[in-house]
Amino acid sequence: MNKLKYFLLVAIAFALTINLNAAQKKVLIEQFTGAWCGFCPDGTVKMDEILAQYPGKVFGVKFHNGDKMAIPETDIIGSALGLTGYPTGNVDRTPVNAGGKTVIMIDRSAWKQVVEYLLQ
Repeated sequence: MNKLKYFLLVAIAFALTINLNAAQKKVLIEQFTGAWCGFCPDGTVKMDEILAQYPGKVFGVKFHNGDKMAIPETDIIGSALGLTGYPTGNVDRTPVNAGGKTVIMIDRSAWKQVVEYLLQ
């Protein structure tokens, strides 16, 4: 009987350890921006608000175009994801419905809503 109790205690401890160490969802926001872009600071504000609200759960990356911070991959990645303007971006490269059309690149005003959906 003692062996059974010991086994049950070990099994419960093991189950709790697995559950407590379960991976938590992390979300990536990719913002496409440029130093020349007049509306892009608003994209930075939106991203910063989301990052502050979800520390350690949401991470942000900025791809610059047309300035000294640009890298060649910006055009390649932007083209592959359907970049149409600045500032814009995506959340985890998740396709979303925007006006009846499925897109990956979305307006900065929609980032928070998609982040919250993905974190659920």
